[in-house]
Amino acid sequence: MFKSVKTIVHKDGKRRVVFWCRENGTFFYEQEYWDEDEYHSCWVPYGRPVAGIYDSLETAEREATGNISWLAG
Repeated sequence: MFKSVKTIVHKDGKRRVVFWCRENGTFFYEQEYWDEDEYHSCWVPYGRPVAGIYDSLETAEREATGNISWLAG
């Protein structure tokens, strides 16, 4: 089971990065985008569904910032 520990939402409100902690204490992140049409609305994974295995939230954030252009800006 995973636990969400941090979410960063883009200023447009349509993109976000969610940081997760696994039961074993390692971390990963997912980039998602908001998908909405006349039938549904939900967050959908963007790019690689799960990025990396990191030893800390700080390491996962640093990697995400290096890999996701809008986080760096």
